[in-house]
Amino acid sequence: MGRKGNAAVEAAMVFPLVILSVVALIYMMLYFYQQTETRTEMHIALRAENGRLTETVFYGKEPKEPFPVYRKAGRIYSQGTLTFTKTGLLRSGGKELFARKYIVDEAGFIRLTDLLKEEERNESQ
Repeated sequence: MGRKGNAAVEAAMVFPLVILSVVALIYMMLYFYQQTETRTEMHIALRAENGRLTETVFYGKEPKEPFPVYRKAGRIYSQGTLTFTKTGLLRSGGKELFARKYIVDEAGFIRLTDLLKEEERNESQ
């Protein structure tokens, strides 16, 4: 029973560790996925706000805003804390997320470049 007993003891110690490691990896992947999803929603919300401010983009369905969108000078930004709920063995955690974007008026930019090209043509004649 010497060899068989050692193998059973090793299996009894290793299998729970392997299972806990896999569960921990799954929780970490869920947390990283949640971060990526929230950052994507922040990006879409900032682009929608930019379109509303410059009146160049219209969204048929308003995008989800995970955090409030703020405006300061020529920028808009969104910030908040993403928390991972406490489940099972893991404690809850938080991650500060921040996204910012310059307010860009595409139509105004195109009009200005057309105006500059027209002035260059007038000067060259």
